Amino acid sequence: KNEIIVNLSTPRFMTVVGDKGYVTNWGSTSDDTDDFIAVVDLQTFAVDKTISVGNGPERIIAKDGKLYVSHKGAFTNNNIVSVITITTEEVEEITVKDKPDELVFNNAGDLVVLSEGRTLYDANWNVTGHTLASISTIDVSTLVIDTALDFELGAHPSLMVLDNNTIYYALGNDIFAMDADATALPGASLLTAEGYLYGMAVGGNRIYATNASFTDVSALNIYDLASQDKIDTKEIDLEASKIYLK
Repeated sequence: KNEIIVNLSTPRFMTVVGDKGYVTNWGSTSDDTDDFIAVVDLQTFAVDKTISVGNGPERIIAKDGKLYVSHKGAFTNNNIVSVITITTEEVEEITVKDKPDELVFNNAGDLVVLSEGRTLYDANWNVTGHTLASISTIDVSTLVIDTALDFELGAHPSLMVLDNNTIYYALGNDIFAMDADATALPGASLLTAEGYLYGMAVGGNRIYATNASFTDVSALNIYDLASQDKIDTKEIDLEASKIYLK
């Protein structure tokens, strides 16, 4: 077991390119200007250097020598995706809808971004409004948004994954499916997951969804993709969230 315990500051997610790991870091949550990507040598597990980026970097994925980072905004908000050229460390930014989180590449090589949108509050934490959520498809050669499928105001989707060029996302406990090339959002959900939907994965004609508990064991529910029937449940750890398939 190896641990990286220095030169990270509120780390979030990591991707691997060659013998380097690239880790998103919020920095100090009281400072919106000190966020960075840590570059980790996977032979020594030391942080070689850092790359400064905008506030609240979250997910990070890599393709063709570039890193793509969604900026959800940490404990505040943001609306950008950073594109970092690994060899030069040049950082470019794409403006999307508020609170971008999950990132995937579709079969055409385009970047697909789920922006959750914001809920707006007054000083007493009363809801005063919302900003739009959206699924944006970006041409990575031009960094231009080709399509943006906006949700109804007040809808805040999450947990987007892609399997066989089909996009799956959650809206509350409802799981939706649509072709990655779709020009409109689906009108009806595929299925409704049980309990507190906190993590999701799709693969092998199965949908895996966590029913998370913060006081007791959680459950992993497994649904048949074709019939949408629940076919199995497994007991998993407290607060279970992320699911990774082999």
